[in-house]
Amino acid sequence: MDLQVGVIGCGAVGGLCAGLMQEYCPGISTTWFVRETSGVKKAIVDSGEAVFLTTVSNSQFSILAKDIVFESNMDRLLEMDIIIVALKTTENSKVVAYLSSALDSCKNHDKFRLVYCFQNGVENADDLRKALLNKIRLKNSLHTQLVKSRMEFLDCTVGYNVVLAGNSFKLTTSNPLLLEKSSSVDHDAEILFSKFSTSFLGKRQSGFYDVEFKSSDEMSSIKWSKLLINLSNPVNALSGRNILPMMRNREYRLVIAEAMREAARVCKRKNIKLVRVGVHPRLMMAFARFPNFIYNTILPFIVHIDEDAKFSMHVDLIAGRQTEIDDLNGKVVSEGEKRHLSCPVNRKLVELTKEAEKAGHSPNIGPKELAKLCNVEVSVSSSPFWLVTSIGVVIALCAFGVSRFM
Repeated sequence: MDLQVGVIGCGAVGGLCAGLMQEYCPGISTTWFVRETSGVKKAIVDSGEAVFLTTVSNSQFSILAKDIVFESNMDRLLEMDIIIVALKTTENSKVVAYLSSALDSCKNHDKFRLVYCFQNGVENADDLRKALLNKIRLKNSLHTQLVKSRMEFLDCTVGYNVVLAGNSFKLTTSNPLLLEKSSSVDHDAEILFSKFSTSFLGKRQSGFYDVEFKSSDEMSSIKWSKLLINLSNPVNALSGRNILPMMRNREYRLVIAEAMREAARVCKRKNIKLVRVGVHPRLMMAFARFPNFIYNTILPFIVHIDEDAKFSMHVDLIAGRQTEIDDLNGKVVSEGEKRHLSCPVNRKLVELTKEAEKAGHSPNIGPKELAKLCNVEVSVSSSPFWLVTSIGVVIALCAFGVSRFM
C-alpha cells in the first residue's frame, strides 16, 4: 500500500516537492493541500498541467491537472502518513489551526505520523509541536497524548531556490534537500520512516536536486548554517534585484558577509559548528571581499544560480506580504542579545525590511547606499599579497574544482 503524503502550502517549494514525489518516488501517493481559492491550483487547472523544470541539469517534466489530487479540506490532514509543511513560518498559526481541527476529526488514534517542516529558520519542528500542544492543552487530553506519542515533528533544510510562475515550478539553484532522520524508538515510526526515506531517495535520479537524511544532532548545525546563508534574503529584497546581479556586486556581498559574521559569533557562543549546506558559510564570507572580476569568475564553481532566481523575501515584498525577517536576521539579533552580543548589521536589515513591509514594496536600495546604512566598510585591499592570493584561488578552482576547497 502506498504511503499517503500530504503537502500543506503548494507554492514554489511545496509544489515542486509534491510534483517530484508524484513523478519520481515509487510507493508514494501525494495530496496537494491548498485553499479552494488557491492561485496555484487555478493556474494548473486552467492550463491543464503543472510544469516542473530546472536550468541546473536542463531537466523538465509535466503532470496533467487531472492526475493531481487537490484537497481543500484540512481536516483530512491526519489521514496522511507523512505531512509536509511548506507554508512560511509567518503562517504557522494557520498550520496549528489546521492540525488542531484535524485532531477533532481524527478517527485513527493508533496511526503514527511524521510531520516535516520545509521552512526557513531554526527549530521549526520543535516550535510547531510546542505551538500545537499549547493550542490543544485545554481542549482534549486524548489529542495531547496523540501529538506526544503518535506524531514526530522533524526539520528539513531546503537548500534550493524555486521560482513559481503560474503553473510552472522552476528550480533555479543547485543545492541539496536535507531531511532529519526519525529518532523515534516506536516500531511503527521506524517502519514508516524506512518506507519514506527509501522512496524519497528516488529523487536522486531525477536530475533536479540531491536528497540526504541527517541525524537530529547534525540538523542543528545544518539549520544554523543555512540560516547564515539565508541572511542574504533581506539584502536581495531591499535591493530589488535578482540574486545573481546582487551577488555580483561587492558592496551587497560585504553587507551579507558582515551579517553572517555576526551570526557566526552567535553560533560560537552556542557551541554550534558551521557546516557545508551546498556551500560552506565561511567560504561565502571569505570570498565576499574579493574584487568583482575575481568573485564573478569563482561563482559558477560554487553554485549554479539562474538569472531569474529571487529569494522568497524578495517575492514576499513584491506581493505585499509579511516577510520571514523575524525568523532569519531577527533570530540572530535575539539570540545575540541573550548572549550579550551586538548584531548591528542584522538589526539594521530587520529595521529596513520592516519599513519596506509597511511601504508594500522593495525600496530598491543601491549597493553603496545599503553598505553606508549598515555601516559596513567597503574599501578594497591593494596589497600584493591579497591580489596574488585571489588570483591563486581562481587558478586552483579552475584546475581542480571547488569541491576540494569546501
